[in-house]
Amino acid sequence: MVENIPVTMKWDYGVEKSSIPPFSEKLMMFHLAAMITENVRGYGLAMSTSPRLDLALNYTNFTNEILEYAKEVSRISIEQGWLEEPPHIPFPKNSFGIKISSRFSASLFFRFSPQ
Repeated sequence: MVENIPVTMKWDYGVEKSSIPPFSEKLMMFHLAAMITENVRGYGLAMSTSPRLDLALNYTNFTNEILEYAKEVSRISIEQGWLEEPPHIPFPKNSFGIKISSRFSASLFFRFSPQ
């Protein structure tokens, strides 16, 4: 009989009965947002490289489902105060002294840009 044979570890070896989470909710939400971003990127890459048009429709549907999760992550992050406001660039006034919004100025640029 052979003794001292190593055995594989159990899958729940590190599970404890503690009710205190080891990681903060903010960190977990950050990783969830990163996974959502990676999934959307992956489906976009698959859509652009797949020669099958029927798969592109499936990828679009999957992306829409994932973006629903992204909307929920954004809502929770805003409610908790975890989502910071990105820095804004002040928009210059045009020659008439009227402040132009970013959406309007972008539409003017694309509409009247030289071909």
